[in-house]
Amino acid sequence: MISNTQRKIVILLFAGIILVLAIWQWAVIPLVNYQKRLDQTITINTTRLEKLLRLESQLKKILETNLKPTPSQGNLPRNFTLFSYLDRLATQNQVKKNVDFLRPSSKNINNGVSMEIVDLRLKKVRLGKLIPFLTQIESSPYGISIDRLIIRTEKKTGLLDVDITCSILKQD
Repeated sequence: MISNTQRKIVILLFAGIILVLAIWQWAVIPLVNYQKRLDQTITINTTRLEKLLRLESQLKKILETNLKPTPSQGNLPRNFTLFSYLDRLATQNQVKKNVDFLRPSSKNINNGVSMEIVDLRLKKVRLGKLIPFLTQIESSPYGISIDRLIIRTEKKTGLLDVDITCSILKQD
């Protein structure tokens, strides 16, 4: 037979083993798994950061090459303004009476390069007059681009309300 002291030692031994297994199961294993997940997250985020940095450098290169004025922009008349050019085109295309507003603005892009921007709203204009006007803007020899074009139709009359944002790069 087993004595009481031996029984207590066996019970304490089993209790110690169970305690060690419980600590292992509920403390050590979760901590190890958490550390593995952190390492995976760090690896994934590091890869993403490297990709973002590569994309950023590519974007900078693209912007540097695209923001250099093209040869057609170098041929701008001496006192050329996008505002007056669009105003003149509106008069030539007989949409001047439909102009609700012309809002000029400018933005400094890079060393010696600025962007001249004009927001233009035409009210109650016919499609037959709008298309030649837009064509002349886009095909101008000065490198004018239409950045935004919003066209709404009036249901009653079928005429168009048009918001146009045009821009041109200029060397200062």
